Amino acid sequence: FCYDLCPSGPFPMPWGGDLFLDPATLGVFITATDALGNADVTIPPGAPAGVQFSSQWVYGHPGNPPFFISHTPLMETTIGLL
Repeated sequence: FCYDLCPSGPFPMPWGGDLFLDPATLGVFITATDALGNADVTIPPGAPAGVQFSSQWVYGHPGNPPFFISHTPLMETTIGLL
């Protein structure tokens, strides 16, 4: 799971497609999925409502040689109040 406060790029990836997060400032959170492919990413406590961040999942992809990696399109998230 790669994230950054602002989208940028596009930055071409060697496995194909573009990453829209700045490689110099992006953060990475490594996690695993359950049997259905779902993963949970916890928003840090105290994160203020209204903060927006951009993210892309990078994942293993057996049908994409020679790197066997792929990624999702850019996702935009805004933290809200419950």
